[in-house]
Amino acid sequence: MLDLPLVPLYTQENCPLISITSETNDSLGMLDLAVLLTVLFTITVFLFEVMLDFRQRSCYRKTEFPQQLKSVVSKIDAGKSASSGSKKQEATEEEEKDSNSKVEKDELFLPQLESKFQKSQIYGTDKIMFSIASSTYETFETVFFLLVGFLPYAWDLSVRIGKEYI
Repeated sequence: MLDLPLVPLYTQENCPLISITSETNDSLGMLDLAVLLTVLFTITVFLFEVMLDFRQRSCYRKTEFPQQLKSVVSKIDAGKSASSGSKKQEATEEEEKDSNSKVEKDELFLPQLESKFQKSQIYGTDKIMFSIASSTYETFETVFFLLVGFLPYAWDLSVRIGKEYI
């Protein structure tokens, strides 16, 4: 059926899947099937997550501030500017602390939100691209460890070290 060498380079001596594979004369034994399905599932999950990340990236590349949000914030700014002229503002310690915050309360919200929107879009795009690069590396590493048999080797090595020193 498949002539791929799917058995890891290192396998444990008493692996039950190897004995099942050697007893049956199937071209695709249990160990081959287990490795094949694990690799296929890993790659499928990776491709699905990358597809979602690319869809999200296309949303982050929009540079135009959302029109609905703009109209709502404009109404808030209009109400704020009308009410601020009639009220007297007293400087208190709390207001002085709040004046150091990132959102200036005396200024209009719309220009502040528009500048933060641009910055957050750039940050989101960079974060998605790093996520794609990171998950690509992790997927290659996982498939490599599966095909080489690193985890069974590390287990056997730790057992030998444990028996020797304990």
